[in-house]
Amino acid sequence: MSKVSEILSGRKPRTKTVRLVLNGDSQHELELAKNELRNLKLQERIDGKDETLSSKIPTKERQILELEATVVANAVEFTFQAVGRATLERLKALCAPSEAQWLRYREQAKANPSTNPPMFDWESLAPLLIAASATEPTMSEEEALALWDGLSDGESAQLYEAAWGVSNEAASVPLVATGIGGIGSSDESSTTQQVKESLGLSIPDEF
Repeated sequence: MSKVSEILSGRKPRTKTVRLVLNGDSQHELELAKNELRNLKLQERIDGKDETLSSKIPTKERQILELEATVVANAVEFTFQAVGRATLERLKALCAPSEAQWLRYREQAKANPSTNPPMFDWESLAPLLIAASATEPTMSEEEALALWDGLSDGESAQLYEAAWGVSNEAASVPLVATGIGGIGSSDESSTTQQVKESLGLSIPDEF
């Protein structure tokens, strides 16, 4: 076995798990309880009440802990595994930039000539990449599309961020001391930057 074959055979693709709170009722109840706690603390400070004497704060704090435990227990986990570069490029090739993306690019290029042209339609790519990289639960492209269309913008964006990020980030160990140079110190790829700009959402910088 060649050295390259040995490296590839021993490779274990990165994985990433995100947890979505899809029970809006329990999340809303938790937010209400937190607001009530803030109001209680404010009112008791105004009244000059000693929190150790007949305070409602400890009871409300216990309620919040119980609600948080319920929210966590009911969260849905999605785990994604990095796909190979060839697979990712094949999926990109299936998703040509939309006319709306080209129009937006032309408008942006007028103000900033260095703007990168769109390389693919991220909204078409998203469910395909989610399906290709999801390991728990596994899903077909049709199921991923139903999930993508059925979730809110924020929820679906979290899934896409995880699926995109796990295949586009690399774990590395610096060759020399931080600040001098090391593996993975190259500039962000134009493709990654385009996805971040297209989404218009808070994708972490490491993606």
